[in-house]
Formats: sequence, C-alpha cells, structure tokens
Amino acid sequence: MKPASLLTKSALCLVLAGIWSGCDRTPKPAPEAAAPAKTAPAVPVNPLLANAARFGMAGRMPKDTGAYLGSANFKAHREALQKTQYWKTLEAFLQDSKPSAEKEKKTISEFEEFPVDDFFLAMGKDSTSALGWLIDVNHLYGEYTYRTLITGFTGGPGKQGSFDPQAMLSNASTSPELIERLCALMERAELPPLILGVKTAKPEALMEKLFPAKGPIWVADLKKGSLTINTGATLTTYEGTVGIWLTQKVRDEWLKGLGQMVKEPALIARIKKTLDTLAAKKFSFAVGISDGYLIAAAGNDLRHVQFAATPADSLLSRPELAVAEPHAGKDLLGLLHVEASALTAMHDDQPLTPMLQGALNGLAGTPVFSALTKQLEPKLAALTAAEKDFYRQRFATAVGVLWWEKGVHMELSGGVSPEGKILGKPLKFAALLDTPEVLFAAAGHSPVSVTGRAYFERWMDLLYTTTGGFIQAGLGGDQALGIYALADKG
Repeated sequence: MKPASLLTKSALCLVLAGIWSGCDRTPKPAPEAAAPAKTAPAVPVNPLLANAARFGMAGRMPKDTGAYLGSANFKAHREALQKTQYWKTLEAFLQDSKPSAEKEKKTISEFEEFPVDDFFLAMGKDSTSALGWLIDVNHLYGEYTYRTLITGFTGGPGKQGSFDPQAMLSNASTSPELIERLCALMERAELPPLILGVKTAKPEALMEKLFPAKGPIWVADLKKGSLTINTGATLTTYEGTVGIWLTQKVRDEWLKGLGQMVKEPALIARIKKTLDTLAAKKFSFAVGISDGYLIAAAGNDLRHVQFAATPADSLLSRPELAVAEPHAGKDLLGLLHVEASALTAMHDDQPLTPMLQGALNGLAGTPVFSALTKQLEPKLAALTAAEKDFYRQRFATAVGVLWWEKGVHMELSGGVSPEGKILGKPLKFAALLDTPEVLFAAAGHSPVSVTGRAYFERWMDLLYTTTGGFIQAGLGGDQALGIYALADKG
C-alpha cells in the first residue's frame, strides 16, 4: 500500500467517525402546532328584543310596569277581518236591523274616520294600594246595601245607579262604627296610575276631538303645564284637587242635611274632616302624542308616565316573558302582563260574607230577631274564616301571548296557583285524555277539597240556624214549626 493512499483512507475514516459521533440518533417529536386563538362564546339573542317592533308598545313600557295589555299589528288583523265573508254578513245584518229612517240618513259615526291601528292599556308599578282600596269599597258597599235592605232604609245608590256618598252617610247615621269605617275608607281614596294609548292615522285630529283646546269649564280651574317624556314627546298636563267638584258650598249643604239625622256633634265633626280631606286630594292627567299614539294618562301624580329608552330596558326584557319567545316570529295579536302583586291586590277572598254581615247587622236592630243574631254572630265569624281559606290564592306574574295561525291561539303562564297540596299521582281515568276517540275530557286534582268541604259545612250550619230562627219567630206558621221541630230532633 502506498503511503499517500493510506493517509487518505485514514483521514476519511476520521471524518466519518466524527460525523457519526456528532449526530443525535434519538428521534425527536414533531413541533406542536400553535393553539388556535380563543373566541368569546356567542351571546344568545333574545327573540323578544330582536322582534320588539312586532309587540306594539310593549317594547317601550318600563320594565317595572305593573300591568300591560296591548295589541300587536291590530291594523292588519282588522283589515283582514273586514275582508272576510263573516264580517260582510254581520255588517249586512246590523244594517238590516236599523230602522228605515236610520238607513236613509247614511250618517257616519264621528269616530269612524279614526280607525284604530293599535292600542294599549298600562298600569304603573305603584298600583296595589289603589286596587286594594277598590276591594275594600266593594266589601263595605255590599255590607251597607244589605244592612239597609234588612232595616228597611232607602237610599244608597244615587240616581241612575251612581254612587252617592251623601245618601250612604245618611242611611248609616244610626251606626257610628259604620260611619267611622266609611270615613276612613273615603280618606284613603286614590287613583291608580294608568296610561292609555291609541294609534291611528290622524292622532292630532283625534286628540282635538276628544280633548278640545277650549275644554270643559272645570278645566279652566286646573293648573296647566307640560311634561317632556324620554321619547322626546311633550304632553300637556293638568293638575287639580277634588275640591273643584266638592266645593265648600257642596260640603256645607251635605253637612246641613246630615245634621238633621246625625245628632252627635262628634260624628258631624268626623264627617266634616273626611269631606275636607277628600276635597284636598290631588289628581293629575296628561294628553299628548308619542310614537304615533294618542297618549292619555291619569293618577295621583304623573311619575309613572315614562317609557323605556331601548327594548333591553323594557317590559320585554323581563324573565317571566320567556314564555312568549317561541312565538316572537308569528303573526302576533297581542301581549298581556300582570304583576303578581297586582293580581294579589285585585283578588277578593271574601265575595259573600260582607253582605251577610250587613244583613246580620240589620237584623240586630230588630227586637224579634235579637236572640237569633246572637246565635248567628259566632257562626258567621266561622264562615268568614272558612271563606278566606277557600278563596285564598297565591299568584305568580301572569303572561299571555296571542297570535293568529289558522285561528286565534293563546299561551298563558303564571296567574293563579291555589293554596294546598296538589297530588302528583295520575288519576285513574287520566289516560283517556290521550285516546283519539274522546271528543272532550278533563282531569285534575283538587287542591281545595278540604277547605271546600269546611266552607260548605259552615254555610249549611248558618243556613240551618237562620231557617230555624225565622220559623221560631213565627214565619211559616205552626205547620213549619212542627216540621222544624221534627227535623231538629232527627
């Protein structure tokens, strides 16, 4: 071997060895791909807010509105109805029913030129006390009416069925307790905060017809002003007191007439205080145009006359209205919303016993039935307690949505929830509800069976004692007395 060749081969071996030793024979993992950028989760769109314009003025009412009833696209539904054969037949029938002289006149109603495109009625959040006051008025009026019927008094309702406080005070003059209750009730009188809106093609002309610039004579005595609401509209406001009608002269005349029947100076002073309190009570109302609606509002004041700036701030954002979300894209007719507190205030859990109390008070003044009234007093108290138990209700905020889909459809949520345990076990015949051959069926548990039975038993006890008392007083003659004696022994 030649020296040069050997040197060359040795150098080549050393290079190959160095290359081999410098190589990392351990396999390396592939580089990781860059993580995708995180995106914020999509915020679900509330169908009610997205379709707020389809719900009429509900998208402009404040979130805390106490009650709301409003139409949706009423104009389109009205025009569609007027094109139907049913409407044409009804219109022809009404036309044929008119006297001949009326047919020949062919007069147009003064409001026929203002067809309603949409409407709403809303009640502010501070309405529960006014609604509760109306229930108390109904109770006292029922008690008073039956008291006067039994005692033989006349009066009560005024001419043409109007409520006449003077006549009521006059006929209650023999009962200081009733006068005190009546005075206390009248001093609590207040107006619920209401807003009414009517949308029409010519709202300005309709406002001039309903609320002419000159107005009634008594309007001149009111304080006139203006109120700019957050829709940008300006309403004309009027403020005054009940003293505009219940003037000092009227009050003096009432007191003079009552003085002939009420002889106690303390009672006259109490009535005078009530009349003065009533005369000083304030009221307000406002009229104007906003969003194409003729707006009319009334109440003790006008704090409730405001509207939501956006649908997100409106009634439509309430969680209770979720029941309407599946129907937001349908051919809507209207929307209903009533707060649980308003439903509770409007609920009467004593529909009958105040009238019985008035009848019993009337009997108490009759010597013939004085012993009977003493027997009936504890029984009526027991009946009153049973009636309250039977009619007691719990309420949840009520929501209703109406739409047209080959007919009128409605979905309701909330409202009445009776007290008592509702059984969960299916009823024996409940399966019939799913039978195709059944035309009509209903199944359910009664949560008031126990209170209902107690209420019925109290009624029977009261009626039996009352009947016996009347018979023993001589009503029905000797034969009825003998039959009652046998029945009482049995």
